[in-house]
Amino acid sequence: MMLSCEAITRVLNDLGVGPGDHLLVHSAYSAIGEVDGGAESVVEGLLSAVGNAGTVVMPSFNWDYFQEKEKVIDLTHTPSLMGIVSELFRKRSGVKRTANLFHPLCVWGRFAKEILACDTFDTWGEDSPYGFMARNGFKMLLMGVDLNRCAILHYCEQRAGARYREPVIYEGFIVSGGSGKRPCQCRRLVLKDGAMADLNKACDALTDHNCRSGPMGNALCRLVDLGDFVQAVCLGFERDPDYLKMTGPLLRPMATQADQNAFTPMGLIADLHPMNRALVSDGFDRALDRIARILPMKIRRFDSGTRIQTWRVPEKWTLHRAHIETLDGRRMVDTADHLLHLATGSIPFTGTVAHDELMARLTTDPDRPEAIPYRFLYHQNDWGFSTRHADRGRFTEETYRVHIDTELGPGQMRVGEVEKKGQGDKIILLPIHLDHPGQSNDNLSGVAVATALALRLKRRPSTRYTYRILFVPESVGTLAWLERYRELLPRIAGGIVVDSVGHDNRLFLMTSRCGDTYLDRISRHVLLRRFADSEVYPFLHPEISSFCNDERMLQSPGFDIAAVAFSRAPYDHYHASTDTPERLSGDRLTEALDLVWEVIDILETDFIPARRFDGVPFLSGLGLWRSDWTAEEINGIERIHYCLDNTMSVFAIAEAVERPYRFVHDHVSDLAAAGLVEKKEMP
Repeated sequence: MMLSCEAITRVLNDLGVGPGDHLLVHSAYSAIGEVDGGAESVVEGLLSAVGNAGTVVMPSFNWDYFQEKEKVIDLTHTPSLMGIVSELFRKRSGVKRTANLFHPLCVWGRFAKEILACDTFDTWGEDSPYGFMARNGFKMLLMGVDLNRCAILHYCEQRAGARYREPVIYEGFIVSGGSGKRPCQCRRLVLKDGAMADLNKACDALTDHNCRSGPMGNALCRLVDLGDFVQAVCLGFERDPDYLKMTGPLLRPMATQADQNAFTPMGLIADLHPMNRALVSDGFDRALDRIARILPMKIRRFDSGTRIQTWRVPEKWTLHRAHIETLDGRRMVDTADHLLHLATGSIPFTGTVAHDELMARLTTDPDRPEAIPYRFLYHQNDWGFSTRHADRGRFTEETYRVHIDTELGPGQMRVGEVEKKGQGDKIILLPIHLDHPGQSNDNLSGVAVATALALRLKRRPSTRYTYRILFVPESVGTLAWLERYRELLPRIAGGIVVDSVGHDNRLFLMTSRCGDTYLDRISRHVLLRRFADSEVYPFLHPEISSFCNDERMLQSPGFDIAAVAFSRAPYDHYHASTDTPERLSGDRLTEALDLVWEVIDILETDFIPARRFDGVPFLSGLGLWRSDWTAEEINGIERIHYCLDNTMSVFAIAEAVERPYRFVHDHVSDLAAAGLVEKKEMP
C-alpha cells in the first residue's frame, strides 16, 4: 500500500514521536517502499510529527569532496550523499548546515541555533553537536537502517577512549553563502592498525526501555532515547574496551522490516537446516545471526573453557571435510553427502584403520536402517562416524583410509536473548535450543515457534510479565546464562520450553517438578481443552524423558525455576538424518504457537474479581443475559457467581467451574463493566 505524508506522520506518532520532540534522523528511503509524493513526503511527515517546537537533524556527509587533494565543502551547494531524504532536507528552506569539514549536519527547528554554535573542530567531542544532542533529550530515529549508519557511536567511542581508534586532524576549506574559501580544520577518529568496527554490536544497548520499533511501509523504524542509549553503549565499553571492534568474520546483523515481513516458520526452518549448528561453531553463529535479522537481539558470549558449575563451555568446532575410503579410493562415507556422517565434535585424524577398529567407531541404527544417526563427542578427544545401517554390510575390506579435517580451538559460545519488557518485575524465561546439526524438528521447530512468538509479543502494546526468549546451545547455554545472571533468579516466575513440535503426533505437556504451580495449571488447562488427544506427564516421566532438555537446567538444584515443556511424541526420526524440513507441517507449528500464546494470554489477563453485590445478579435486567447460551454454559455462568469470593482469580474460577478461561473472563469482565465487580491485580 502506498504511504501518504499524513500516513507517515501517523506512523511516527504511533512510534512515539510527538510535537516538540528533537530527532537525529538516519534514513534509507528505498527500504520504505512506495510513498505518494516520494521522499519529499517523508520529510514533510517528519516535520509535521515534531511540529514547530521540535528539531530535526540529519547527517549530510559527502565522501566525494573529501577524496580530492584540496578538500573543500560548500555548505550551500555540496550535496549530501546520505540518501535522498537527507538531500531533500538539506535543500529545504530554513534548514542550516554545520561547518564541519568531514561530518556536516543539517538542522531545522527549535535547537538549530544551539547546534550551529557547537564545536566544529572536534567532530565527536563533548562540545560537538553529538554531545549536545546526547545531553539535551534528543531521540534517534532509524528509518530502515541499522546502527552501522549511526555516527553517534563514534561520539561514544571517543568518550569511552576506544583503543582501536586514534584521532587525526584534517585540513581543508569551507565555503558558506557567497563568501570565498576559508581555512578549516576538523579532528575525527580513525581505525588504527588494520582494525575494523562493527557498530551493529551496539544493538546490545537497545532495550525496550530506550527503543521502540514499528513498521513504516517495508522499513523497520526504531525510535531511540539518545541519552539512555549513549550511556548503555559507554557501559559496554567499560565492560569491554574493544566493545565495537570487529573480532570475527561475521558482521552482526540487525532486524529489518523486510525480513520480518518475509518470515514464515517453515521458511526459517528451511534456511537454518543446512547450517552445521554445533554447540560452539560458525554454523551456530550464522543461524543465530539469521534469526537476528528478524528479531532485535542481544548476544551473550561465553569463552570456551569457562567453568559453569560442573560443566565447561566446549571448544569451537569446525568441520571442513571428512570421509572414509577404501585403499583404492572408493568413498564409503563422506560429509559432503550429509553432515551427520561425522560425529559432531570429532578431533582431526588422518590415517589407515583396520576394519574392526573402524566398525567400533561407526554408528548405525538397526531399527531405522535408512537413517544416519546423530552422534556427538563433546569434550571426549575422540572421533567417530555414522552411516545408514543398510550400508554397514558394504564395509568388507580389511583396511580403510580415514581423513577427518576438523578444527578444535578457543571460541565463544553465543546465546541470543530477545526481551519483551513488562510493567512488573517478574520474568518468564523461554530457553529454546538452536543446535543439533542436520535436524529440523529437533529443534528448529521450537526455534521457529519462538521466533513467531517473539514477534507477537513485540506487537502487544504492553505486558504484565517480562519475557526473555533465549536461543541457546542445549543445556550448557541455558546453564551458562543462569549462572551469569543469578541476580535475576528471584524475579523469574517460571519457564516455558518448546521442543520438537513440528510433526503430526500428539502434543504433550511435561509439568514442572512441583506439578501444580500456577503455570502448570494454566498449561494443563489450555492443552487439554485445545487437544482431546493430548497427554500430561509429570517431570522426567520415563515415557518422555528422552525428550527433556532445557527445562532440566531451569529446575536443577540451586536454580529451582518451575518450568513446563511442550512437545510432540513419539517421533520416529529423532536424532537422525531423516529429521528433515519436509517432514514438518506449518499447521502443527501454528498449533504449538497458539497453544503457548494462550498460556501467555492467561498470565497477562488473569485478575481477582472483587464482588460489589450480594445475592444472584439479575443478568437480564442488567442486559447481560445471552439467548444463545447453551444449557451447559448457563450452568457455568451460575456457578461463576458462587465463586466470586474476592480471593479466587478468574483462572481459578475457570478451573472450579470447568469452563474455558476465556468464557469465564468475558463474563466476569461484563460484570466489571456493569460495576458489579472490581478488577484487582494478581499478587
